[in-house]
Amino acid sequence: MIDLHILHAISNGIKAYQGNQAAFEGLFPELGQNLRTKYWNKFSVSDVSFTKGFSRKIEKTPAISVAYEEASSMNEQLLSNGGRNKQLFLSLESRIKICDKDYDLTRILHRVIQSVLLLFKNGFLQNGYLNFDFVSSEALENDEGYTSSDEIYYARELSYNAQRILEVQPFSDEVEVFWQLNLNIPFDYNDADSIVENVLAVPSTE
Repeated sequence: MIDLHILHAISNGIKAYQGNQAAFEGLFPELGQNLRTKYWNKFSVSDVSFTKGFSRKIEKTPAISVAYEEASSMNEQLLSNGGRNKQLFLSLESRIKICDKDYDLTRILHRVIQSVLLLFKNGFLQNGYLNFDFVSSEALENDEGYTSSDEIYYARELSYNAQRILEVQPFSDEVEVFWQLNLNIPFDYNDADSIVENVLAVPSTE
């Protein structure tokens, strides 16, 4: 669900900054006023589209998409699987991709996303994430997947890491599972013959 949380944070952050020029210009203290005004004029009228996962087709730009992968530390996992309540220690690697035809707007959105996710970091922690940290950004380059002879698209990708615990509570009533399996699974639990016949079938070698 971290991709949905990231998109939710970014979309709300962009909306907030588009309604506050002073706050937006404060994101670029290293720039002169003329360039900050130029950036504001581009950002304030931009209509950003959001997608889940990376796609090779863009309906409109600027576009922001999020994809993520899950993994688990084996050392932590060995400690977490004891007892009645089972837990997974999940490590989440998220990738946020910005794509647009405007080089400047791609650069602007990169800074805005970094700032929004830093601003809303406590929200991630309050929603069960153990941490939520910026890792790195790739160079701002032409996106070969979208660029054609007629149009040039620019893209930049940011990476974030987070961790959270997935805990599964047992059912209040015990669930019966038949561990001797045949090749015709799933079988009919309402058929007594299916339960009796539910044994592992091994093909004959003769």
